[in-house]
Amino acid sequence: MYTRREFNEDEVALSNAIREKLIEVEKLLDEIPNCREKSIALTHIEDAMLHSNLAITEGFVKE
Repeated sequence: MYTRREFNEDEVALSNAIREKLIEVEKLLDEIPNCREKSIALTHIEDAMLHSNLAITEGFVKE
């Protein structure tokens, strides 16, 4: 379904920048007591990283 390939330097930088922002969001969510909704929010953060990397892999990064 998806072709695996190595990211180029720009793509790695973009992926890392996205990851850093998502880690900031995760740290903010740590202030919320554990509950179902927090768990779902954390899952959506994981999904955002996954889909961001898939988008980069599919070539949606300007070269």
